[in-house]
Amino acid sequence: MSNWDFLATLLRIYSRYGGSPFFKISVEINPINATKHIIRLKPIEFEMPIYYYTNASLSDPVVIAYMGMLQDILTHLGGLPSDSRRFSENIYGYERRIAHIISNPDSLHRANSRYDTMTVLELTRSAPAVHIEEILKDYFPNTITQNTRVWVPSVTYFRDISGIVSTTDDRILNDYLIASVVRNLLPFMGQNFTLFSNMFKQKLTASNYLAPRWEFCTSVLHRMIPLAVASTLQNDGEIATSQFDARLKTVEEVFSNMKQSLLVDILESNWISKKSKDVLQNMNVHCGVMDENMLQARHNGYSRMIDDWS
Repeated sequence: MSNWDFLATLLRIYSRYGGSPFFKISVEINPINATKHIIRLKPIEFEMPIYYYTNASLSDPVVIAYMGMLQDILTHLGGLPSDSRRFSENIYGYERRIAHIISNPDSLHRANSRYDTMTVLELTRSAPAVHIEEILKDYFPNTITQNTRVWVPSVTYFRDISGIVSTTDDRILNDYLIASVVRNLLPFMGQNFTLFSNMFKQKLTASNYLAPRWEFCTSVLHRMIPLAVASTLQNDGEIATSQFDARLKTVEEVFSNMKQSLLVDILESNWISKKSKDVLQNMNVHCGVMDENMLQARHNGYSRMIDDWS
């Protein structure tokens, strides 16, 4: 662990792998001024309700199932059984420490009473071990300054999290960061990994019902398609016209295939009237983004909308 760079690992997890080890990042409408946006930092969420961290014992069936899931995942990734047991114990113990912070009323009470904001500099000074300024600058390039205001639950939460990070052994911290990435990517991993997750969920919910896989795939498609189209068609002024035309053709082919698949289902259905089928069959699909929204200047302007709280 002597060559392990905690900050570099943390930045990569947040900006590249979408993990949220210590807090979640979002951009939301400023509730004071609806014409502006603000960065909001939220407490993290766990696989289990807080009760199983703050009140349950290690012999609780749900806790046993959770630690068993962690062991199975690491073993399937190539870890030795002894390492997998240590890994699951480290993760549960570390999450338990964070859960006690989240359950502390002083950590979250301000979020329930008023909108609390701080500058990035103030928050970084209060919680230096979490590297909030570096994370936000890497997450929002060329947008964040030390005077940027962010919406937080309370400074107590971040101060306490910083205290935990600064007093944690590097090996345990590394295990926890790995787990945060796995937790985020688990739904997209192979069948064996989703099997481990489903077995735990059945124990947690005391139910054998699991949502079909297609529901998850549909939700991911619904969430990602707009971002994928916008990214593919963004014109940063550095690509040739022929390359941009090729991108546009790819996007049109994707939507054309989707349209044809839907039309087959519509025409074969017995619950849609013939009149409705005719209307749906003759509908056109226009995909893409308005030209002015594809320019880099437009994207820079949107970034400036993430403004100070006023």
